[in-house]
Amino acid sequence: MNKTKNYVYALYKNIHLQNSLSFLVNRPPLTLFCITILAYGLFAAQQGFAWDDWVFAWIPRYSGIDGMHRYYSVDRPILAYLFAFTTSVISPSPLAWQIFAIFWRGMSSIALWWSLGLVWPENKKRNFLVALFSLLYPGFSQHSIAIAYGHYSLLQTAFWASIGLMIIGIKKRNWIALLVSFILAAWQLFSAEYYFGLEILRPIFIWISLTKAENPIERHKKTLFTLVPYILIDLGFLYWRIFIFGFNSYQPDLINDLQAADQQTLSNLPITIFNALYTTTIKAWSLIFQFPSVLEGGVKLFAAYLLIVAVIFGFLVYFLSKQKAGDEISHNNIQWIIAAALSLLTAGIPFYITQLPILLVFSNDRFTMPFIFGSSILLVLILERIPGQTYRTLAISFIAALAVGMQIQYAYQFRQDWNLQKSFFWQMVWRIPDLEPGTTFLSDDSSIQYSTDTSLTFPINWIYNPNNPDGEIKYNYFYISSRLNGSLPSLKKGLPIEKTYRMTVFHGSTDKLLLLQFSPPSCLHILDPIYHKDIPTAPNSIETTKLMSAAGVPLLSRKSAQALHLSNTAQIIPNPGDLAIPPKFIFGPEINRGWCYYFQKADLARQLNDWQEVAAIGDKVFAIPYVPDDVSEYLPFIEAYARVGRLDDARELTLKTANSMPILKPALCGVWVRIEQVSNDQTDEQFANKMRNEIQYCPIDQLP
Repeated sequence: MNKTKNYVYALYKNIHLQNSLSFLVNRPPLTLFCITILAYGLFAAQQGFAWDDWVFAWIPRYSGIDGMHRYYSVDRPILAYLFAFTTSVISPSPLAWQIFAIFWRGMSSIALWWSLGLVWPENKKRNFLVALFSLLYPGFSQHSIAIAYGHYSLLQTAFWASIGLMIIGIKKRNWIALLVSFILAAWQLFSAEYYFGLEILRPIFIWISLTKAENPIERHKKTLFTLVPYILIDLGFLYWRIFIFGFNSYQPDLINDLQAADQQTLSNLPITIFNALYTTTIKAWSLIFQFPSVLEGGVKLFAAYLLIVAVIFGFLVYFLSKQKAGDEISHNNIQWIIAAALSLLTAGIPFYITQLPILLVFSNDRFTMPFIFGSSILLVLILERIPGQTYRTLAISFIAALAVGMQIQYAYQFRQDWNLQKSFFWQMVWRIPDLEPGTTFLSDDSSIQYSTDTSLTFPINWIYNPNNPDGEIKYNYFYISSRLNGSLPSLKKGLPIEKTYRMTVFHGSTDKLLLLQFSPPSCLHILDPIYHKDIPTAPNSIETTKLMSAAGVPLLSRKSAQALHLSNTAQIIPNPGDLAIPPKFIFGPEINRGWCYYFQKADLARQLNDWQEVAAIGDKVFAIPYVPDDVSEYLPFIEAYARVGRLDDARELTLKTANSMPILKPALCGVWVRIEQVSNDQTDEQFANKMRNEIQYCPIDQLP
């Protein structure tokens, strides 16, 4: 009886699964949307803001709609209206914006599938595959920057909707559809110039759609007549962009060089175009063969990757095998080849003009977006040449599944970067309860990969100036390598600092700098000229520095060492009325209070010369027990134990540090030199002198 029940239940599940799969097979838009969720939704709830998203989240809250218009006034003023609307409707919640981005990413592929179905209704399978590969294109890795690229996916949706409505208007002589198509074409083009090169597709699609024209001459006339409004839109955009609005953020260097008869620029242009085509086709699709590392991502990531890739592969094999045999044959390949070739050749026009390199690295891979359509057609045409339906189906399913896996890896990288950001800002508020206005944070770059110093300026202001009705930037963050001899005039004291943030201007000085270093797994270090001057400086060789850092060697970057004298910890307000705190609706709850929490509190107490508190924190943290990944973080506790008279404890921790990391002996010596200098007890002085001899390394300039 039980066997019969189990058989009936298994049969029911099998029929139910088959019905579900059949339901998806017959509804390509729903299939595309389900794949969108699997590809981009796995880590959606575990991602935050990055790069320009910080600006777009901050402006509506503190500068309002007027601030959004001021921000975009220098490059894309029409786009400001879209951002002003969406950011007024959607709260600054990372998850809400991830959902927004996923929705429009899926809609852009559905709009592409729909428009291709109107142009080539007989090529249902190919239309789906081009839309699928466009959805999963691995050459673009920044989908997780949800506010920024959610809007670009929306604009891409508008472009393909404009194409589809144009075809409907032509075939059905529907003037309303044509009018809406004109509006969408103008709106998306004037909002952002990314898809300008794809306008070349319109005459091709119009020509294909006019199959009922009486003769070639009549077809040419109707094509030109239909195309005229779109040509006027394109010419109007060019006139506005070049002669009225101009180029503010990025200059038309190619045009300037050609006007100056720069022959080298002209001769390099074919090479530039060839490199862009190679990068956005062969090189981009080869990225799918990069697999997650179990050592770096862990078993859970690898298991999730394998499961989703296997599910996508299995479903696509089933999906493609259910397509009609007639869909395998295409009699209009030349039309597809022309569309692919022309779109690839013209996609990069905005970037060739401004000489922005198209690369598969952050943040340059955003320039691959206009190439996605042509690159996807090219891939589909190549895969269709594989002999045998079974092998062809397996190859297509395999590549699509790996492309999903690549997007999962991209999302995981952004998830890890967000965890770094949370660690960075929580450690910052543990160490800096409040901060004097006009302070500039300074560092030698950052371990936070997907945000710049400008980006991180906004959450710092959000944290330390949460009530900011005027939208002022009272705190600033500079990377030394990016700003030195620019917004940061030099590494001398007493110099003014001014930084324009489009909506407002920050004013500070080099007397109000806080130097920091954030190199996980080390804790965040707020550098002090007294306590960090003996930390070893990184060697000139970048490779050697990387190897030493990977081995856990505490190092002060060379630029940080040069700027150390500027770090002014007096900018920190240790006992404010209200503690600074990262906003919960963005950062979530406080992260785990591990070693770094106690280190930050001890470092703050050291700044205040509260050595009893540092020692008490040491007793607590060592009893847990926690240990640092960076042994230089023992230094505050060594000095505290020595200063409160616990010399044996200080000696034990000193020898432990020296034995595990001999390169820190100068810094350890510096601790005991300070003990000897401040001590009024002859016994303590003798002990400190003994320790200097026991360490066996003490630079001459440290000797009393």
